[in-house]
Amino acid sequence: GTAIIEQGGGNILYTEDGHLVGVIGADDLIIVHTKDATLVCPKNRAQDIKLLLKRIEGLPKGGSWL
Repeated sequence: GTAIIEQGGGNILYTEDGHLVGVIGADDLIIVHTKDATLVCPKNRAQDIKLLLKRIEGLPKGGSWL
């Protein structure tokens, strides 16, 4: 995929399937876009991604994440 960052730095971006991700004025983020989900997380909270994944795995198909 393609990522465009305006006035931001220190970001980690991953996108697949030709999806365009645009970021304006943000620093130190992890942004991951796949066909199933999008994740936006401050880099200093990367360790919490495991907690989020556990919560997601416990959901029934089509369940609410809130």
